[in-house]
Amino acid sequence: MAMLFIGPKFKRHTTIISPLFRRAKISAHADTIIDCTDKLLNRWRNYNNNPTDIHLNLIEQSQQLLLTILGFVAFDYDLQTLDEEDRSNENELTHALCINFKTSIFVARLPMFIARIYFVLNYEYRQARMTIDLYLQQMIDQELRETAVTRTQRRKTSLIASLVASLQEDELFEATKSEEHKKGLSQIEVMGEMLALLSAGYSPTSAALVWFMHLMSKYPQVQSKLKNELVEYNLQRLSVEQIDSLTYLDCVIRELFRFVPPIVGTLRTLTADDRLSATGVQLSKGDQVFIPFYNLGRDSRYWSGSFDLDQFHPERFLIESNMNSNKTASIAFGGGHRQCIGQDFARLELKAICVRLMQHMSFGDGGPDVNESGYKQTDTILPKHIDGYVTKKPIVIKISRSNNHQSLQTGSTFKSKSSVHIITRAANKIHPKAQKSIELSQNPYSLGNFSWPSHHSLGNMQQCYDAHSTLHNHYQKLNHPVKLLKTSTILSGEMNDIREVSSNENGTIYDHHRPTKKKTKKNGVHRFIIAIILLLIISGIILIAVLVPVLTKFGSGTKTELPTTHVLRWKSNGITVAGLTGLQGNTSYQLMQPKKVFWKRPNILYIADYQNNRVQRYEIGSSSGTTVAGDGSFGSSLNQLYYPSYVTIDSNDEIIVADTYNNRVQLWSTGSTSGIKIAGTGVAGNSLNQLQLPTGVSYDSNSNTLYIADYTNDRVMRYLYGASNGTIAAGGNGFGITNIKLWRPAGLYFDSFSNNLLIANANAQTIVQWPLNASNWTLVAGCAGTSGNNATLLNYPMDVVLDPMGNIYVADRNNHRIQLFMNGQTQGITIAGVTSMFGSNDTLLNLPFGVTLDNQLNLYVADTGNHRIQQFLRY
Repeated sequence: MAMLFIGPKFKRHTTIISPLFRRAKISAHADTIIDCTDKLLNRWRNYNNNPTDIHLNLIEQSQQLLLTILGFVAFDYDLQTLDEEDRSNENELTHALCINFKTSIFVARLPMFIARIYFVLNYEYRQARMTIDLYLQQMIDQELRETAVTRTQRRKTSLIASLVASLQEDELFEATKSEEHKKGLSQIEVMGEMLALLSAGYSPTSAALVWFMHLMSKYPQVQSKLKNELVEYNLQRLSVEQIDSLTYLDCVIRELFRFVPPIVGTLRTLTADDRLSATGVQLSKGDQVFIPFYNLGRDSRYWSGSFDLDQFHPERFLIESNMNSNKTASIAFGGGHRQCIGQDFARLELKAICVRLMQHMSFGDGGPDVNESGYKQTDTILPKHIDGYVTKKPIVIKISRSNNHQSLQTGSTFKSKSSVHIITRAANKIHPKAQKSIELSQNPYSLGNFSWPSHHSLGNMQQCYDAHSTLHNHYQKLNHPVKLLKTSTILSGEMNDIREVSSNENGTIYDHHRPTKKKTKKNGVHRFIIAIILLLIISGIILIAVLVPVLTKFGSGTKTELPTTHVLRWKSNGITVAGLTGLQGNTSYQLMQPKKVFWKRPNILYIADYQNNRVQRYEIGSSSGTTVAGDGSFGSSLNQLYYPSYVTIDSNDEIIVADTYNNRVQLWSTGSTSGIKIAGTGVAGNSLNQLQLPTGVSYDSNSNTLYIADYTNDRVMRYLYGASNGTIAAGGNGFGITNIKLWRPAGLYFDSFSNNLLIANANAQTIVQWPLNASNWTLVAGCAGTSGNNATLLNYPMDVVLDPMGNIYVADRNNHRIQLFMNGQTQGITIAGVTSMFGSNDTLLNLPFGVTLDNQLNLYVADTGNHRIQQFLRY
C-alpha cells in the first residue's frame, strides 16, 4: 500500500512499512516457512493413505500453503488453511481474497467514480470485503490483547506487532492535521496495509510456486540438477546462509521470474521529459508508459547466450551479463526506490519452499488428458485452465515420494475440496507439449526517469478501502465484538464446502457464500457490467487510434550488444593450501607429486600424496597436514600404501584409497592405523576379482557401490561393499577409441541422479559418459584419438568432476590447465592455468592430475609437478 502513495503520505507509510522487510527480520522467518512446507508435505504423504503416486490440483495446494505462511509470518495468526479440522477458515478467507484480488484488477482500469459505483452494486465483492475485514479485525484485536508477558512468548519478528504499534492514539485529532504533520496510521490504513500484504504475498507468489512445480514436471533435467545440488545436505533443514549459497536454485528462481513473471507488466509515470534515442519519440513528464515484464524477458536484445528465450533454461543466469548487467530486463518486482518492498521475502520464501519440495518430492507430468500447454493471462500469469478455486481442467501433476524421506514433526490427513485424481500405477512418462507464448508487441522501451510504485494490479486497494469506508460506516469503528456462527453444508457431486455465516451484535446476518435472493439487484449488476463493457470497448477503440502511431514509432530500434562473461568464474591467481611450491618432501607440511585432492565439509582436504605413499588430511588454513592412511613407506602390508593415486570418502566418513601399485582399493576407518582391502587381490590381473593399476574411485552412497577405474585393464569395475568379486560397468573390450572401448581410464565421477559414469579416458584424449548397464559411451569432451590444446581438444585428461548444474571440470594434464565444459557444450573454457604453459607461479600449473570443488564451487587442483594443492576462488 505504501508504494501507491506520493509525497508526505508515502513517506509516512514507508517509514513504518520498510523496516518490516529488512533482511534480518525476513531471515528469521525461514524456520516458519519450512515448518509450514513440512506440514503440506505430511498432508501429501498421508493423502488417503495412498503409498504411491498421487495426482493433485496444485493451485489449491499452493494457495493454502502461502496463506498459512503469511498468516504466521505477517500476523502471527493461524489461518488454518492446511488443517483438516477447520476447513471453514480456508474456504472463507481464501475465497474472499480471490474475489477481492480479481475485483481490484478489474477496477484498476476504471476511473475512481466508476469504481465506487461498481463497489456499491457488486454484492459478491461487498460480501468478500466484509469477510476479509472480519479476519483482519480479529488479527488486530488479538494483537491489542497481548500483554508484556505474552509478547515474550511469541515471535518477535511478526509484522503485525509493528503495524499495530503504529496505530494513531487519536484518529480524530490526527485527521485535523496536514499530511506533513500526521503521525502513525489509522485503523483503516493499517487494515489496508494488511490486505496489501495478503494480496501481494498470496496470489503472485502462489502463481510462481505453481509454475515452479509445473515446470519441474516439464523440464525433468532441471529438477534433477536441483536435486543434485541438494544431495550433500541429504534431507536436513537448510539455514538461510545455506539456501543463499545454492547457485543453481538461484538461477532457477531468476529464470522462473523471467519465463513467467507473476505480473504481466506495470504502468509507470514519467517524472521528467524524455526522448527515445532510437526513434526520436518525445515523451513528456506525466506520460504513462506500460512496461511489459513478459516481453522484456523474451527480448533477445537484452539477453546474452544461445539459450532459447521461449524455453526454461536456468543456466542462462550463469552468464554474468544476464545476472548483473541486465537489471532493466529482469524487473518482475519493479525497480528503483519504489520497487516491490517485499521482493526479498518472496524470493527467500520461494527458495525455502522449493528446497523442501525438492528434498522430499519429485514432480512428473500428469499427462495430456489433464494438462494443456499455454498460459491463462490476466494480471497474474498462470498455466492454462487454472482458476485457483474451481477449475474445469485443473493442472494435475504427479508427485512421487522420495524413497529415503524422513518423517517430519507433524502430520495430518486431507480431504480436497476439488476433484483429486489418485493413481497406484507406475509413473507416467513425460510428454511435454510446446508452450504457447503470449502474443505481445516486441517494441523497445524507454526505462529512464520513472517513478516505481508497486504493481498496479494492487493499485486500487486504497480505492477499495475508501469506498468501503463510505458505504459501511460501522466498519470505521471496528471495535465492537463480532460473533461467528458456523454451519456446514455438503454440496452435491465431488465438491465439499463449509460455509460460514456471521452476525454482528445488531443482529444482522451475512451469508458470505449464498447469493442474494433479490433478483432485481442481481440483474441491475448485470446491466451495469454490460454498460461498463460497452464503455470499455468504445474507450479501447479511441485508445488504439491514439496509440497506433506511437507504437509504430516504437517498433524500430537498435539492438544493444552485451558482453558475455561467465558468472562461473574463478580468480586466475591460485592460493597454495597444501604443500610448498616446487619443494617436494615428506614432512607434515610437504607433498610429493600429489595425484588427487578430495574436499569434505566443513573445510577439509584429503590428498593422495603419491610418492610419499600416504593420504594427508589438511584443514584449509592450516600449513601442515595429518597422515590418515599409510605409514609413509611403500609396501603391501595393510598399514602401507604403494603410490596411492586417488582418494574419496564414503557416507561413514571412511577413507577409500586407490592403492595403485598394490593393485587394490583400501578402506581406512577414522583413526585406524591399517586399512581393509575392499577390491582387488593385491596381485595384478584381469579377472573379476583383480585389478591392474587402479587409478580412480567413485563412491555411490545410495547403493553402497564402488566404481573403480581399472587403468591398465581399460575398464571400470563395479564393487558392492563386502563383495569379493566385481562386475564390469564400462569397457572391458580391450583398449581403443571406438565407443565400446576405453583406453587407460584414469579418473571417474558417478552421477547418481542420471546413473551415468563420467570417465577421463586418458589415452583416448576424451571425457566420455557411460550409462550404467549400457554397452557403449557418448562423447562429452575432446576428440577420440586426437590430442591438442585448443578449446575442443584435450591432452591426457586425468580427472573429471561434475557440479550441481551438470557442468564438467577436467584436469587436462599435458596442457597444464583445468577446463570447464558448460552443460551440453563441447568447447571448453580454461579456468585455471595457462594453456600449454607450465610453471610454478600462482597463475600456472605443472601437470595437474586431480580436480575437485567445494560447496561454493571454489576449485582445488592437485598441481602434481609443483608438489602442491592450489585453490582458485570463485568470485
